[in-house]
Amino acid sequence: MRGANALPDAAASSDPLYPIDRMLGELDRAAANPAEAEQIFDNLKRRYGSIPGGGVPVDFTKLRKETAATWTYTPKGAPGTNEARARDLSREVVAPGRPKTATDPAAAVGERVDYAALMSLSAGRAADALGQSHLPDGAERRFAAERGERLKELYDVGRLTIKRMGGDPDTFRSLGDVIAHLLRQEAGLAATLKLGDHYQSMDEVMLRVSAIKNVNRELGAFMATLWEYRAFLRMGLVAAQVPLETRFEPWETFPDGQGTKGAQVVGYKRGVTQFVGLRYDNADGGSRFQGQAKNGKSGLILVVEPGTKIRTESLINYDGEGKVRSALTEIYDGQRRTRRESLDMGANVVEVVEYKADGTEARSTRRNTKSGEQFVRDLAKDDGRFEATTLNGRREIRFLKDATGAEPAVTMRVEKVGLDGSFQLERLVLQNGTHIVAKSAHVNQLLEKGTKNLGWEVALKSLVEETDARKRLTTARALAKEAVTAVGMVDQGDRLSRPLGAFLAAEAKNTGDLVDPSKGAPIRFFINENKNYLLIFTRRDGTKRILSGSFKQSTEWGDNYGLGMAFGVAGEIDIDADNKATQREPKIETEYLYDGSRLVWMPP
Repeated sequence: MRGANALPDAAASSDPLYPIDRMLGELDRAAANPAEAEQIFDNLKRRYGSIPGGGVPVDFTKLRKETAATWTYTPKGAPGTNEARARDLSREVVAPGRPKTATDPAAAVGERVDYAALMSLSAGRAADALGQSHLPDGAERRFAAERGERLKELYDVGRLTIKRMGGDPDTFRSLGDVIAHLLRQEAGLAATLKLGDHYQSMDEVMLRVSAIKNVNRELGAFMATLWEYRAFLRMGLVAAQVPLETRFEPWETFPDGQGTKGAQVVGYKRGVTQFVGLRYDNADGGSRFQGQAKNGKSGLILVVEPGTKIRTESLINYDGEGKVRSALTEIYDGQRRTRRESLDMGANVVEVVEYKADGTEARSTRRNTKSGEQFVRDLAKDDGRFEATTLNGRREIRFLKDATGAEPAVTMRVEKVGLDGSFQLERLVLQNGTHIVAKSAHVNQLLEKGTKNLGWEVALKSLVEETDARKRLTTARALAKEAVTAVGMVDQGDRLSRPLGAFLAAEAKNTGDLVDPSKGAPIRFFINENKNYLLIFTRRDGTKRILSGSFKQSTEWGDNYGLGMAFGVAGEIDIDADNKATQREPKIETEYLYDGSRLVWMPP
């Protein structure tokens, strides 16, 4: 606590540090009068529950619950208070464990400091506070003066703490040396007490200081003074009272400055707005700046990657309640922008754009966090460009012209989105307007302009690649059932799929002279709008062989009656390289029966 260094009431309203004094004073009263503590904590929660411009808020409700049983009242001026420490600075201090007598040569003589002169500095500051606040940079000059006083206080209290702990303060020649030594002592004690290294909120800081003080009162009092100084710096930065180019050591901005060479107050201008804040510089050449505009409604973060020209800039805008309204992050490689990320809380939209080396868009994503709609555009390559929209369980992909302006063969792809994030083809739209609609895993329907039925295509790849006879029959029957179901025929008792499956198992196989799959489909199974079934073989020489069939009632012969439905296959059709077709026999030559047998008509 600042004790005697606090401003007189006349200057309190103009002193930006006055609220801190008041907060600390109210904490004293809470400790002195538990009955008053409830109201005081509620006031603190209302006034300091959030930090202007961001930062970790103080959870006073949690603090009250966790420390209610540990509050002890320390009378004003008692050992360990700021007032007592100030008084001790100018009197003799007995070495630990030794009685003080006038003749005892081992009696330790305390440091003698002109505390009256020290107080005169505070008095002068108080007398001039109102006047300075109306002059240019008055708040900055006041901050610099106050910081000087607090650094002196830290140095004096630190030296006294070292002496009371049995050390020699003269061993440490600078404030930095004093701080480093006492922080090592505190870290060692904290490790012994298994306190951990948690500084996510002021609750954790205060609990840690309290635990240290319970074991080592002098060290705990020093840490309280150090954290008070850090709070003073933070409030000064938030209030834009720190002069530009001011430098801080890592221990001053801890924990944010941990692992850096230190920090400096700098300003950056974006448009007409200037952002002032701390830039943390790393030994590897990287840096991180975080600052805010004077109106407190926007903030800027700049990160420079070590050893590269990569720079990240984030601009955050806040509403009147301090909540994020929008955010924009841009990543640069030198002067070239490579990525842009934006967030609009009002529109519930998140957008990411990646850029090519020439500055044009490569990829972009836009997502509505409320409706779930997502839009993706990919222009990275010369071909394969597309735009995709996902909404209500469907994804629609529109393929765009390539870099030369050529139209794509497939102009649109529509998919169903599963609950697990998987995609299932629903339809394709070709350049000529033909729609290919997925009816099942292996069957697609072709529609002219999306309405007129042209037929169905059945994929036979799994059957053609299978060589085991038993497995081929099982696969063929499954594909046949998919096919007859897709075209809308009733397959009760497998009356249609069994004969059709027998035909496919017997005929849909590689004949050794077929085209390479990379150059076209070697075997196709197509069902036209009249429900005629065509098994098409494409040969390497450009010729084709087609087997055409349809369902019919089985032919009765001899004593065979009631054989059910059969799949009848007419004579094969040959198409030469000039696309001229000839058919050996248009009549049915073979019937595939329900029981797996075949009826073959021999030529006369």
